[in-house]
Amino acid sequence: MIVIVDYGFGNKINLSSALDKIKVDHLISSKKKDIENCSHLILPGVGAFKTTINCLKKKKLLNTIKDIAKKKPVLGICLGMQLLFDYSVENGKTKGLGLLKGSVKKFDFKNKEIKIPNIGWNKVMTIKKNKIFSNINKMDEFYFVHSYYIKTKEKKVIMSNSKYGDLSFASVINKKNIYGCQFHPERSRNQGLIFLKNFCKI
Repeated sequence: MIVIVDYGFGNKINLSSALDKIKVDHLISSKKKDIENCSHLILPGVGAFKTTINCLKKKKLLNTIKDIAKKKPVLGICLGMQLLFDYSVENGKTKGLGLLKGSVKKFDFKNKEIKIPNIGWNKVMTIKKNKIFSNINKMDEFYFVHSYYIKTKEKKVIMSNSKYGDLSFASVINKKNIYGCQFHPERSRNQGLIFLKNFCKI
């Protein structure tokens, strides 16, 4: 059973609807037992980093998620991807799950005409072959909504880049069984459904 972690907020309903469309059995839950028994785990997007980490602490799920990430496929979506890294500067420096090396930084452009957040369709330029991209074209567009991005020196985890303004940022990451995407596959039409289906087959 695929489990979507319930923070008490986030984009879990749209994500659940997307999984329904591809006919994948799943559960939205914040119960430790459900998460421990999952086949795949999804950390959904939408929300603030610090608030989400505090929620996971309160529910005593941080170590549970870390343990699952050692042995089962995990997908972080948007904020969920950012949670996988060491820390974020959003609303003050906050420690993340630390499953991947790197930090979460806010967009900061000299050209003040570039609007923040980045909202809308953007190309996802694959730079490495990966099964998460099966049946997805190299320059397909996906839907983004974010003000923060990943900065990491561990370049080997970056599977694709996207560009906003003059900044190139990681849009898909993978290390062993841990995956992340900065875009929202559940809002990215057919190519987003294919992306989710690929993860569910891992």
